[in-house]
Amino acid sequence: MRHVEDGKGIGVIEALTAGFELVARRPWAILLPIAVNLLTWLGPRFSVGPLIQQVADAIRAGVGSQTGQYADAALAAARNLAQWGEQFNLFELLTVGLPVLAVRMPGQQVWPMDNWAWAAGLAVALLVLGGYLLALYLGILGREVRGGHGAIGPALAHAARVLWRLVALGVVVAGIAVVLALPAMMTVGVLSFFYLQGAMFLATVVGWLGLAFLIWVAFYLFFAVDAMVLDDVGVRQAVSRSVTLVRLNGGATAALILLTLTLTWGLGVVWEAIASGTAGTAVAILANGFVSTALAAASLIFYSSRWRALEQRVAVLTALAGESATKPDRTNPSGEKDL
Repeated sequence: MRHVEDGKGIGVIEALTAGFELVARRPWAILLPIAVNLLTWLGPRFSVGPLIQQVADAIRAGVGSQTGQYADAALAAARNLAQWGEQFNLFELLTVGLPVLAVRMPGQQVWPMDNWAWAAGLAVALLVLGGYLLALYLGILGREVRGGHGAIGPALAHAARVLWRLVALGVVVAGIAVVLALPAMMTVGVLSFFYLQGAMFLATVVGWLGLAFLIWVAFYLFFAVDAMVLDDVGVRQAVSRSVTLVRLNGGATAALILLTLTLTWGLGVVWEAIASGTAGTAVAILANGFVSTALAAASLIFYSSRWRALEQRVAVLTALAGESATKPDRTNPSGEKDL
């Protein structure tokens, strides 16, 4: 891993370059997301259309013969919900967090789900398995970033710890968001009984403030997962390290995030254009896996380099402070320092 010479760690462009070089040297790092993407592309589609249709029918029944703005909005919501249910593949929950393309094979076998208990159980199982695969994928990538190799057993155990910490972090962030949003939601609800337009305006303001809060949290927690993966630390330490690193490297972090999002969204349009036909879809899946893995590696490399540089600076300052404290005070009996 290359480092800059100013003691601050690797730069953003260097990190991106190093990420692409790492994946080019170790292409097996993309095998797991590629395999999952092929499975969702070629495998069956678990359709929740029948269950979602029940919800849409209940909404329509609730509207009945009513007319007006709210009735039209409810009917439109029911129609959009039914359409979404027909398109949604429950099996795609397996891809949570993994860099995969949402592609569908023509004539794909459809397995309709018409039992809420079975659908809920399958959804939970797929989410847990998908989260574990994400943790395992990041762990493998982190091992390549560190340049080390290890047995499969420790890697599987490490992935389980990362998954648990990811769930804990998500619960904490969601809990804070709910606690902050609940008073505002209650205020909007009460205000709607007296002044509907004012309630709608307040709901819009609250929505934008909530979005700004989520962006702010995501920005400062950008390296939390990297800390869990590379340093195997708990949620509290991961959050602390991420906040510290972002606070000291705000501009570089923002540049890394913007470049990553720009490449992801821009190339996503390219992959969508390529993914026409079997051969084109296969190429798009491979290319997306390579680029997305390189971007993930760049984030890990950036975090590792900048955090190690920070630790080195702290160690140097601590050593200098210790030397200053133990250095004898060369003064004469009158209290004046010797020249």
